[in-house]
Amino acid sequence: MTNLVVPGYADDAEMVKQMCQWILTTLGPDYPMHFLRFFPQYKLDRLPATPLSTLIRFRKLAMAEGIHYVYVGNASYPEGNNTYCHNCKKLLIERIGYFIQTYDLNENRCKYCGTVIPGRWT
Repeated sequence: MTNLVVPGYADDAEMVKQMCQWILTTLGPDYPMHFLRFFPQYKLDRLPATPLSTLIRFRKLAMAEGIHYVYVGNASYPEGNNTYCHNCKKLLIERIGYFIQTYDLNENRCKYCGTVIPGRWT
């Protein structure tokens, strides 16, 4: 699921909290969520770009609500691009741009604690 965070339009923390609650109830905690940074272009060129701090805050909020895999997109924030085990919190997949630097899964399981990590990993 992606959520374009547009300043003044879609940047309300309460809305994000409600969305997270819906995701948890409807889809479950393992459904990945992406907060994408908005950049002003075309007809919305009067708006500022989404502050990185807002994306980081929303990522933390979603994780605090119970969503296991929350990412930050369209922004340079390494922690928000990587995949961590939701059980032991260890780094499993480190991404730098489109390149994978670290891959610590055994098939679909965390290399460190054996927790199943949902997704397609082949």
